[in-house]
Amino acid sequence: MEKKVAFNALVSLLKDSTLSEDDGYLCVTFPNSIAMNNDKITTLMQDCGYCTNSHSITDDKLYINRASHVWLGGTCPIYLDHKHFWQQIQSATELPENFFIANDKTSSCDDVPTRSIRIYSTFFIWKKLISKIADHIQINRAIIFITTDNSVKKLDIPLSVENSELQLIENPDECLSEITKLYSLIEVIDPHSKERVSVLRTALSEAANKISNNNLLFELINKTVYITRKYDELYDIYTRRFSVNKLLNELDEKSLEFTSKINEYISSSQNKALTIPGALIAIGALVKSGGILESLIIFFGLWLIKSVTKTANDIYRESFESLDKRLDNAFRKYLKFDEGKEVRESAVCIETELREQFKNAKLRLNKIDTWAIYMLIGGGIYLSFSSYKHITAEYISTLKEIMNFFEGLSKEIFASIKSLANFLISVICL
Repeated sequence: MEKKVAFNALVSLLKDSTLSEDDGYLCVTFPNSIAMNNDKITTLMQDCGYCTNSHSITDDKLYINRASHVWLGGTCPIYLDHKHFWQQIQSATELPENFFIANDKTSSCDDVPTRSIRIYSTFFIWKKLISKIADHIQINRAIIFITTDNSVKKLDIPLSVENSELQLIENPDECLSEITKLYSLIEVIDPHSKERVSVLRTALSEAANKISNNNLLFELINKTVYITRKYDELYDIYTRRFSVNKLLNELDEKSLEFTSKINEYISSSQNKALTIPGALIAIGALVKSGGILESLIIFFGLWLIKSVTKTANDIYRESFESLDKRLDNAFRKYLKFDEGKEVRESAVCIETELREQFKNAKLRLNKIDTWAIYMLIGGGIYLSFSSYKHITAEYISTLKEIMNFFEGLSKEIFASIKSLANFLISVICL
């Protein structure tokens, strides 16, 4: 027979009997309705871990030796009263698997644990919880250091409580339920495990500030409901803070994304704008040796530069319009979050800054367009004056050549006429 099943049968037998203590033995007086069977009881006792035959059945009475050395594992599962029971188990980490308390016949087999057993269970869960989050464990004490913004607080928590004091715990059912849920949360292993422990330590610190009793563990157990609610409150703040930080990081990423695109567009436009002074230098170099045709070619080139710059800037303006619409969609959702006004204020601030950057970027594009127009107009005026001067010089030079030609021609004609006249005169004279 399995030990647990055998112990259940023994407890059932003991509950139906009258119990008393007799010099280290538990005296069990069976009712008349129970038929005594020495061999059956001996087998049952052995299945429960009883390692000796040092028991006897006389006059419908069973005497069970409670000495630890006659029980398997060195622990007798039968206790006279709660005081004796608590003395034996308070240094353990949990309730024993099998136990029977003779004075009120409380046992581990009860379907519904008694108030005292629920208090013991609460104690052991608290003990495990504190041991789990403690920085140091000394002999029957746990040391927890809690760091705040300005100082470090030390909680020195004893890991034992007198049974008489423990029985004063109020609302044991609610305490057991709340500490069980809290311990199950702290046991979860995930990326937020450390944060939950940190929140719990803070909740313990706040609870300890309200405690004046020397036994801190007793007061913490008695304030289980307050501590769990404080934990829930602080953890809710933490999760909201975590959510707020996540949203603020998203906002920063959005801001960086839009700012990078704005800078990219402006940088590209400015690179194109740098062609304007280069074009003016080219004009100065070419006009010196150019005529009307060269001037027309250069003016056409300036017009192309101006047109290309204007077209590129128009494309950037369209891109800014698209970014402006994306900005509306990107930041609208952040204005609806309930995590707090911090997110909404940050979203409004970043959106305002980006819209100001859009405005300034468009003004810079307009300035670049204006520079291109000024370049075209200034280049046209300069080319016109240069061409006029060049044309005037050529005209005067050509006119002088014509006058010199006609002057020479007239001299030759005059000389020829004079020679012809002399010839005719000489003929007549003959």
